[in-house]
Amino acid sequence: MEQPDFKTLSTNVHRFIHPPPQGYNVWRDVCAMLPPATRHIVSAASPALRLEALGTSITRSTDLHGRLWWWKQLPAVSVHLFNPVERDVTTAFDHLRMEILRIDVTPLANLSVLDASTAATQKEFLRKIDLNGCDRVGDRHVEHFPMFRFVTAVRLIGCGAVETAGMVSLASMASLELLVLGGCGDVTNAGIAALSQAPKLRYLTLQGVFTVTPDGLLPLCHMDTLIQLSLGSTMVSLEPFLAQLASNCCSGTGSILQRLVLNPSGLSVEAVKLLCTISSLEHLSVSMYSTVCNDESLLHIHQLISLKSLLLRDQPEISKVSLGAIAQLSHLTTLDISYCKGVTSDAFAQLGALVKLRTFYVEGHPKLTDNDMTIVLTPMTHMMHLKLNGCRLLTHKTLVLLRGMKYLRTLGLRSCVGMAGSFGVDQLKAARSSRVDSRGRELTLLVDQ
Repeated sequence: MEQPDFKTLSTNVHRFIHPPPQGYNVWRDVCAMLPPATRHIVSAASPALRLEALGTSITRSTDLHGRLWWWKQLPAVSVHLFNPVERDVTTAFDHLRMEILRIDVTPLANLSVLDASTAATQKEFLRKIDLNGCDRVGDRHVEHFPMFRFVTAVRLIGCGAVETAGMVSLASMASLELLVLGGCGDVTNAGIAALSQAPKLRYLTLQGVFTVTPDGLLPLCHMDTLIQLSLGSTMVSLEPFLAQLASNCCSGTGSILQRLVLNPSGLSVEAVKLLCTISSLEHLSVSMYSTVCNDESLLHIHQLISLKSLLLRDQPEISKVSLGAIAQLSHLTTLDISYCKGVTSDAFAQLGALVKLRTFYVEGHPKLTDNDMTIVLTPMTHMMHLKLNGCRLLTHKTLVLLRGMKYLRTLGLRSCVGMAGSFGVDQLKAARSSRVDSRGRELTLLVDQ
């Protein structure tokens, strides 16, 4: 049998299995397109190594040399390593066109795939680096990253040996747009200052960075490119940082953040008040239990005139006054007020003014009734994603309303005991195959089994 045209094959594979398959059978069918001499390699099993190409996953033995000849012909390969222990395993990739490199849970020091020689061979191909739980990865590995001229995304999770010098190297990456640092506890103010010099950084996540002080975040306020910042478990006061962001909005200089994800551990009532003055925000998330989001701090949230997505999950102090202010956010398309125990029926009714909502999560509200849902959901004619899990008083009357939402794609009704055994739920289950949108996607119905 003739060797396949690999350019055509890669295109066919991408079309055939996108989105990624759920199991081995899909890949088995794809392999039917390969010559017999190459099909046997998909059956070798080893937990040491997994290759992914164009969204497809297969398992390989560690004896890779001479078996990867056809992978070398593909325009791009995604490599996913689990505990690589032999140098010849990692050096097998030196001549592949790696587009994505991911290494999971590698406590060993043998990370030759990150050495200077690998950087030299992969600098034209690599686009993404994802290191998870590699506690031996440090500044000496990251110092090679600037050689990867086309890498746009780097994730370093649990790489505790990366310090200030590593931040300098990351900031020197010419194409870096997304950076996630999680559990890199030795990052200091100087490291954050270095990151602020990254020329194209747009999305930054800092999780578990405990050594940064309140003033250490201020250099991020002067980044013209930064549009999204996620701060989780930083345990640092955010008031100076938020005050500077608010000042930037007034002056039109520095960072004009559009998306902000915050952990309440660094928030106070005054900090939330400052949040409500950052008019450039389009997405705001404070989704962890706290009492700082309350009627006092959210009183002026309606000033966020550009806000499209608001996630306030598990905020028990939110009540009628807060929801009245939220109801004035006329451009809001996503709202999550799940498990906000202070929400009552009369407070909930105000949200009917948000006619542009497409995603609405109202989980864990056992006192909301069919009448409450009718008042709020009737004007929301373009609702696409709705979760009512734990709304125990809802009955078939709400189901009648839901069946009329022709754009609905995701519906959560778990623990809605008032609907147990309801004929309406059975009708929704039966209708899933007929509720298909223009892209061929069915209604996803989440109910108790």
